[in-house]
Amino acid sequence: MELSSIRRGVRMSRERGIHGDPCPSAAAFADRVVFFADGRIGDELEQSTAEAVLDWMKALDPRRPR
Repeated sequence: MELSSIRRGVRMSRERGIHGDPCPSAAAFADRVVFFADGRIGDELEQSTAEAVLDWMKALDPRRPR
C-alpha cells in the first residue's frame, strides 16, 4: 500500500496512524515526525519536508561530530 493511500484513509476515518520508517521521504508524508535516540524521544517536527527530516536525522546521529 502506498503512503498517500494510508494518509488519505487515516484522514477520512479521523483516526491516528503510526508508521515506523528510517526513510526521510516517507517521513515527509506525516503530519508529525518523532525522532527516537537511545530509546527516548529525541525531537519532533511537524509538517516537514524530506530534506528537513534528513537534516534532523544527521544532527541526532551520535556518531557524527557536532
